[in-house]
Amino acid sequence: MTRPSIALIPNLMAGRGRALRLARQVNGNLAEWDIQVIAPTSAEGLTRACAALDPARMKAAIVLGGDGSCNRAIRGLTRSGVPLYPFPAGLANDLHGARGLRQDWTQVGRLLASGSHSPVDLVEANGIPFATVGGLGGAAEVVRRFDAFRASGPIHRRLVQAVGADMYSLIATRVLMIGPSVTRRLRLEVDGESRILDVMSLLVARQAVLGGTFNLGPSLAPEGGFTVIALPAGGRLHHLRQLAALRLPWLGSDQLVFGARELVVEDVNGTPLRAFGDGEILVEAPRVVFRVRRAALRIYEEREAG
Repeated sequence: MTRPSIALIPNLMAGRGRALRLARQVNGNLAEWDIQVIAPTSAEGLTRACAALDPARMKAAIVLGGDGSCNRAIRGLTRSGVPLYPFPAGLANDLHGARGLRQDWTQVGRLLASGSHSPVDLVEANGIPFATVGGLGGAAEVVRRFDAFRASGPIHRRLVQAVGADMYSLIATRVLMIGPSVTRRLRLEVDGESRILDVMSLLVARQAVLGGTFNLGPSLAPEGGFTVIALPAGGRLHHLRQLAALRLPWLGSDQLVFGARELVVEDVNGTPLRAFGDGEILVEAPRVVFRVRRAALRIYEEREAG
């Protein structure tokens, strides 16, 4: 009798090789499955590998990495239709945490056996999908600087691994204290209604946690939509307080929160906007359109009570 098949896809760069070490633990834990190991050497290769999977044969793509790895996988899996199993081996692991997934091969075997996956909506930024939180302004600048810092050498990568998700807070604090201004005057079209806002950051959220540490509060997303969080512009101390309030909600915040099904964003001065999603820079363009792709992908989740 032919065993059902799964693809095991470690991000070789995640966690200084942690994903690869975790992948080696699969032997003996998923003996009932025919495991095809795929080890892409680039982000583009990860997307291509996921797009090429055969949905008639593959019951899941187990991607070992963080939110960025899953984002690259999602771009391919929305084409192939194979369900995603996000195995946490990255820095923040926001997608994994929201779905109750742990570094636990016993859990993996149980959820695979029960077919515990469900269709999820994704958000697109100019057609590029993401699953957790995206946005622009100061938050996108933090993502850009984080990526540059991590890519600048092995010492920096080790430091990122040692500090963990708190590295986002450290970089954000530096950007707001001594970096160039991140304030943008934006023209928003929210479900066809226009408004202009001066913001430090604009976030588009399908989840309540960003970067493993920032709490975005309750969802106001309508059916088939997402939550928008606008952090108003101000002086540097005001921006630092807003940042602290995302870690410590009891500090209070003057953020503007609303739900939307489509959001079109332009800088009133015509300056191109850099947008991120799932901790990755997705696009740089003068006009960014966020909209939902309904039931775009099936993702495994923990359904047990508690």
